[in-house]
Amino acid sequence: MFEFAWPWVFVLLPLPWLLRLVLPVADSGEPALKVSFLSDLEGLSKRRARAHLPAWRQQVRFILLWLLLLLAAARPQWLGEPLPVAASGRDLLVAVDVSGSMDFPDMQWQDEDVSRLDLVKHLLGTFSNTAKATGWA
Repeated sequence: MFEFAWPWVFVLLPLPWLLRLVLPVADSGEPALKVSFLSDLEGLSKRRARAHLPAWRQQVRFILLWLLLLLAAARPQWLGEPLPVAASGRDLLVAVDVSGSMDFPDMQWQDEDVSRLDLVKHLLGTFSNTAKATGWA
């Protein structure tokens, strides 16, 4: 079944129109940037300015954008039968340093000098075999 988790978000639907009624219109009589050579630049430009969209098409874009934003904010959900979740198994991540210093034989294992990397490999292998034998992994 399809439903919205937060249906109260649709109360905000008329917000842009209310803001347009309440807030004053911005005064755009003064240019934002004063450039003394603007007329020269317009003369040099051979490209025509891109035609602006009609006002109604701009309104449709903003209305569609606002509706989609509200739809997403309302968190649409498809609720159905709950799926069973397997409770068995564990995830384990082991990070091992494999830099050159791990090859230095400065560790003792059964009265032998072994490198750190060889000792880690042996211990992780033992851990893995024990985990498999006990059903932990």
